[in-house]
Amino acid sequence: MNVAITDIRTPELSAFWYTVGANLERNGHNVYYFDPRRYLIEYLKIHGDQETVVRFKTDVREPVPEVDDSYVRQFLLNHVGVEQHALEQDYANFLTALESYDIDLVVFWNEVDVGVIAAQERDIPAVFMENGYLPNTLQVDNKGVNCNSSLADCSFDEICSMGPRWGDTADIETVVDATEKMSPLEQLRCMLYSPVDDTALQHTKNAVADVLTAVQRKQVKPGDDTLPDGRYLFVPFQVEDDTQVMYNAPYVDSMAEFLSLVVEARDTVDEDLSIVVKEHPSDIGKTDHQSLRVANPEITWLKDYPIDEVIENAAVVTTLNSSVGFQAMAAEKPVVTLGDTLYNNHPSVFNAPSTSDVTPALTDALAADIDPDAVDEYVTVFRKNIFVDGGFNDFDTMTLKQVLGYLERVGREAA
Repeated sequence: MNVAITDIRTPELSAFWYTVGANLERNGHNVYYFDPRRYLIEYLKIHGDQETVVRFKTDVREPVPEVDDSYVRQFLLNHVGVEQHALEQDYANFLTALESYDIDLVVFWNEVDVGVIAAQERDIPAVFMENGYLPNTLQVDNKGVNCNSSLADCSFDEICSMGPRWGDTADIETVVDATEKMSPLEQLRCMLYSPVDDTALQHTKNAVADVLTAVQRKQVKPGDDTLPDGRYLFVPFQVEDDTQVMYNAPYVDSMAEFLSLVVEARDTVDEDLSIVVKEHPSDIGKTDHQSLRVANPEITWLKDYPIDEVIENAAVVTTLNSSVGFQAMAAEKPVVTLGDTLYNNHPSVFNAPSTSDVTPALTDALAADIDPDAVDEYVTVFRKNIFVDGGFNDFDTMTLKQVLGYLERVGREAA
């Protein structure tokens, strides 16, 4: 099987991608790294594997088709800021590479890559990876991640009856070749290569922005330091410019709008139910919610507070589609979702597909009788049979066996 591994735009995944590729080769497959960034090129060179690198060098352009069920093109152009001509060049190069190397399977980290559209156009199967909803786990799926996963349309019973998605891995040989990360100095050296890697520059800009955010975080007003004494509804905020919010929460565009809907539903259902908001850690110092906080003085507003404790003491959790909803469901709490999620199929999760459904969903959630056995069965299946055991920063031979097992399964089924 000829496998293309596409590059992720941060150096942190270099060791993971190299190790996955090395183990695919160890098990008889051919691996090609499509247009990797300088970080990964240098990492591969250190480990003597640079001959598998496929650089996108031509200036040929190809119009990127607008795929009905894909947000990739729109996100890259309108949010990431990729220029139209650069997107068309990447697309053309990707199409050429798929054909030149007779690729059978493409592996992506999340879905935001123009190569996703190229693979669809050439009818080449793909596998998508992303962080899982449980600690130190990974999602791996042939349709997408989160609510775009092939599991999203499954029923509760179908989920609970699933065996290991990677099948029997007994004959798969895996070795953890390398786990060391590039030092900040090595990363800087990669950035200074000529010609300068445009993605390295973008990463540098992001790193500078992170430093500024860290400085601003020290200056923001701290959150409350105690939880309400009585029953409360927990509202975990999400990052507004995340694809989960932008494309998978159909009628909510901002956290202000989200909170307004929740407050309105609470006022209708139970005015005595307190509300606790927790800002997303990545947004503190980056997005200013202070005016929203001032406008809602009765709300407990948390920033740096243990989320497990907030979930444990909540009467109900309301989210758009955050992984916090999955964690709350796993903690045997009723959950209301206002967006599309992977876990809407659980009986203790109450989805509100429109604004008029938020109040009824909250009513049903507060009245729900949670079945601990149904929670345990569902979560256990995700932990043992659906999510890969391990993360891109903490993986072992079992992690690799499960990843390779799933890749080989998708390849066999597509052949």
